[in-house]
Amino acid sequence: MFSIYKSILDKNPIDVVSIEMVYQLFTMENENIKKMRNHAHVWLATGSSTSKKSLKTLKELLPCITVGGVFANGSRSDDSLTAYSGIVQIDIDVKDVKIYGVIEDLKETIAALPYVMVCAVSPSGSGVKGLALTNNSNPANHAQLVHQMCDKLVEI
Repeated sequence: MFSIYKSILDKNPIDVVSIEMVYQLFTMENENIKKMRNHAHVWLATGSSTSKKSLKTLKELLPCITVGGVFANGSRSDDSLTAYSGIVQIDIDVKDVKIYGVIEDLKETIAALPYVMVCAVSPSGSGVKGLALTNNSNPANHAQLVHQMCDKLVEI
């Protein structure tokens, strides 16, 4: 289970959601997502600061999920963690238009890893996001797991 927030700017969760709901959020398509992808493409192709600002504004409208678990008390700090998930977030952003076209291939490669539960093209279309299941039950080890995941993804 995960806390969900109206946007990344909010401090108080609006609900607790399941992995199935996270999958739906990761793979949703709507007008804002289409606009984000257009602005990301223009920004990566031209360096347009207007498109980059528009992309940021649209991104701030998306719901935010704390994949580390469920949080309470209006905070996302360790002290407010009420249920740890043992899940690590994968978030790869492409900043080079030359490799923009390989996002789908990168998504498929990451999705095929045995520990990846969910993998999708990011809302902007310029990256990949996913969730990796670990056997960790101690939140104190979470940062170490994130570093290990980064090392594994660099090998790809």
